Amino acid sequence: MGHDTRELTLAILVELLIQVLAEELAEFGLHVMAAPFRKPAEPWLASIGYLIFGCALGGLSLTVDRNHITADGLPRIANLVLTPIAWVRL
Repeated sequence: MGHDTRELTLAILVELLIQVLAEELAEFGLHVMAAPFRKPAEPWLASIGYLIFGCALGGLSLTVDRNHITADGLPRIANLVLTPIAWVRL
């Protein structure tokens, strides 16, 4: 059982590291590309862009690990709802 826990912990840490690094690199790249076009962004257009970008990175993270960390049912729904709220609070 200890081996399974370590494997799960390592998978979570690797996925988190990949996600954070990819988002930071992409954010940096977007700032560099947007520098010549500095003007206030439309909030609805920016939200669509972030949605597409998030879906792309989420799909890319599936190449690392296709298994869900949370169990089916209520834990997965709670994770879906509470994780974004937790990130906003940080």
